[in-house]
Amino acid sequence: MSSGKYFFAEKDGVCFFKLDGDLKYTESSKMDNFLKNIYEENEFSNFKLDLSHANYLDSTVLGIIANLSAFVIDSFSHKLDLYSDNPDIVSLLTNSGFEEVCSIHCELLNLDLDYKEIESEETDLGQMMLDAHKKLAELDVDNREKYNNFVNILSSQISGNSSK
Repeated sequence: MSSGKYFFAEKDGVCFFKLDGDLKYTESSKMDNFLKNIYEENEFSNFKLDLSHANYLDSTVLGIIANLSAFVIDSFSHKLDLYSDNPDIVSLLTNSGFEEVCSIHCELLNLDLDYKEIESEETDLGQMMLDAHKKLAELDVDNREKYNNFVNILSSQISGNSSK
């Protein structure tokens, strides 16, 4: 299994992300922090996400993508463009309700871009996972059923730790 990596590039005011390898919560705080900074600065006119080199996305990464999708819809009134020619990734996205909030393109994003790896500070994994799963659960009823218990347990653990 290849470790997950996150890359970004900018061209003509559009921010492009490329996710590569096996993407798990243990490495996803870099992407989450990077996106939070982008949301605050709001300097791009659009976002596109290339998943053609992704082999695996865990539920936390799916939640981070759901957050990005919500940001694009709220900011630009259209769906986030996702690109992947990997049928397993496309199936995962479709089965997780992403067709409601993303335009899924079953093709490669063929642009010559100068991608740079995202390097960011680590963050509180518990809060990041909670936020990501809450957003993922909002996508559809099936996700709500799948992730409701996890969200409730993690939420009570986080609130229990903060009261100590």
